[in-house]
Amino acid sequence: MQFGYFTLTDTPPAYGAGRRNPQQFLREVLHEALLAEELGFHSVWVPEHHFGLFGCLPTPAVFLAHVAAKTTRIKLAPATVLLPCNQPLRVAEEYAMLDLLSNGRAIFSAGRGYDKREYDAFAIPFDESRARFDEEMLLVRKAWTEEEFTFAGTFHQVLEPLTVLPRPVQQPHPPIYVACFSRPTVEMAARSGFNAIFAPFAAAMMFGSIQEAAAQFKAMAREAGYPHSKVMCSCTICRASCRLSQMTDAPHRHTSPILSILSSACGRCNRRIWASAASSQGISPSAWRPCRRWRPLASQR
Repeated sequence: MQFGYFTLTDTPPAYGAGRRNPQQFLREVLHEALLAEELGFHSVWVPEHHFGLFGCLPTPAVFLAHVAAKTTRIKLAPATVLLPCNQPLRVAEEYAMLDLLSNGRAIFSAGRGYDKREYDAFAIPFDESRARFDEEMLLVRKAWTEEEFTFAGTFHQVLEPLTVLPRPVQQPHPPIYVACFSRPTVEMAARSGFNAIFAPFAAAMMFGSIQEAAAQFKAMAREAGYPHSKVMCSCTICRASCRLSQMTDAPHRHTSPILSILSSACGRCNRRIWASAASSQGISPSAWRPCRRWRPLASQR
């Protein structure tokens, strides 16, 4: 088993007084990413979140290129690229460049995201997210594996043959992962030969457990002719400086980041956002209700 450093850079408005200064927060994340190599971690995973709506790191390729210049061993990965809100050929160029600058240490991960506000800001129709994502994943891989290629998609066309430069150091391409928050995305990743990343709560909602999610994904991948597809799991570990029974009472409410995330996700002001996210992922909004039990859970003995 291999362990990586993963951060959400979460500091949304819902954190209130516990919200971090994003300038200092990102400097600390950089320090932690560099420390991860010293401590023997396998990889560094940083997110793509825009406008401080949840996280505060919008350009993972830029951040990881800086980490690449200051490290020699650790793998470098986005978790995850919000692909429908990016130009896929530009994404292919950026991560091929990262692979070159890091001498073959890049990992690529992409997802559809969940927040319609990000799509609106970039003038991308939110209801096209699934179709765009599926097409763009194929285009990114094609750009890495073929030279002088053309592409005829619904949203993207490459009419004249072109070659993306630089070429990736890793051949045929860096490892590719898909953030899987719905069964259709799991199925797409499996039949396309991509690897999968599961968040435990999403895996439990879709398949009952992370173990069952991994087993079903691997079975689908084998059936599609990809017996070596891999599964990764993103987990959050937090350190609390107060007693568990105090965490729902001010001033301790934001001492535990994971409880703050769950509280903000379950709070009245954000239920509409999460219901929209659930719907966009093909999950009934009612399926998100179990997370609302986390607020009283903090007071249990």
